[in-house]
Amino acid sequence: MVRAKPDDAITNMALQTRDELRRLGPSEVYARHVETDSDLHVLAFQELPPGQPSDVVIYHSSVGDPAMTKELLARPGQVVLVYHGTARSDRFAKFDGSFATELAAGHDEIRLLSHRVDIAIAVSKSSADDLRQLGYARVHTAVDGVHPDRLTGLPTDVETALKLDEAVGVPFVLAVSALLPRNCQHVLLQALHVLQSVHRRELGLVLVGSSPDVPYAQALHRLPRDLRIEHVWFAGRACDSSLATIYRRARLFSSASDEGLLELHPLEAMTFGVPTIIRKTNATAESAGGGALMLPRSAGPLMFAEALLLADQDDELRSSLIEAGFDRARTFSTARRTQSPADVIEANRSLS
Repeated sequence: MVRAKPDDAITNMALQTRDELRRLGPSEVYARHVETDSDLHVLAFQELPPGQPSDVVIYHSSVGDPAMTKELLARPGQVVLVYHGTARSDRFAKFDGSFATELAAGHDEIRLLSHRVDIAIAVSKSSADDLRQLGYARVHTAVDGVHPDRLTGLPTDVETALKLDEAVGVPFVLAVSALLPRNCQHVLLQALHVLQSVHRRELGLVLVGSSPDVPYAQALHRLPRDLRIEHVWFAGRACDSSLATIYRRARLFSSASDEGLLELHPLEAMTFGVPTIIRKTNATAESAGGGALMLPRSAGPLMFAEALLLADQDDELRSSLIEAGFDRARTFSTARRTQSPADVIEANRSLS
């Protein structure tokens, strides 16, 4: 994998797959970039030992990386591709040119690897369709490490609860994702402006997620001042107990991301009984199903504001969303635990 970081779905899947495969033999996770302040037990890509014909290399891909592609093309042994989908590079061109370049290279490199990959695994139906368009004839679909209820049993984090009272102090909308253009947090901030200034609804907004040092994240931090929005907290990355506490206190959950990538945080919100409003993409429809209020991909701040207001004030809608969310999270958990990447690998080759 290219990047390993805490609270990241791709990293979590790689670690879960590693743990499952260790029952068959030695298995490690390597990444080109590992956050130095994390305790992930992920090794640096430079430590990858020389390849052997008996090796099985599992490549978790979401962005392009020429060095990894070169290594996989030359390396002996079998190659398993676990494809997480690639975000649109134009979303990042204005804010983070180097990352936009990685994204743009992603599809080209996946196509280049098609003749070298022995087993292709996609984490969603939309990702599987993407792989087929890139020349992969046989694609398996499997997700592992997806446990929406993983946080429900954690105790309340007192420090986080106090911070919520201090920084927000009112019922709030929660969004959980890195502050990046593809996640469109600016739409939620603009929707909050409409709620507060037009509808006079005293709702707050809590944004949980890392803040890459790029102009987009900095612009987001300026918006509350520029739009005169109150009750906004940029919570940064949250540990599990802190995130569980925020879920419990949230009035609503929302995501304005318009990329076709699998989102798991809406499912986590559903397990806490939080009504969920998100944009509809192929991936979110596949994961959230009928458990969320789905807005069209073209939805802007005004539509988000109207939907959030309705889900906040209409008791019948709130109840139906809560019940539908519980049902969807249970269904997704049961269905997705039936087959993992490790199961696919084990079924398609002998690792002994």
